[in-house]
Amino acid sequence: MRETIDERDKMGLNECVKNELLIPYSVSSDRKGEFVAQFKLTVFVHHSGPLRLTAPVPSPLPDLSFIPETSDIASKLSVNLNQMPFCELPKNAAISSISLPQPLASDNVMQID
Repeated sequence: MRETIDERDKMGLNECVKNELLIPYSVSSDRKGEFVAQFKLTVFVHHSGPLRLTAPVPSPLPDLSFIPETSDIASKLSVNLNQMPFCELPKNAAISSISLPQPLASDNVMQID
């Protein structure tokens, strides 16, 4: 939008944003030399499950020739996903010692057919 020369185009875009026909999004950036990827889609949340309303963005395979072999990204891309170890959560003695109350055998439970 900054490169738009015509002021009327800018005013039209501002009207669309004000009436929520267009939604602006912030540009993601990180430290210099870092890589940032951003994917957006529209999803309709329905009681039977989510439904994607927009088509997936065609993403061709990236050209990996420009990534230095000694970089962190190259080492992460070379790892086979089946070989990645799962993280073990630390055991918490206070949580593992809590016992849930057991229902009594004399409790009447109504079953609905």
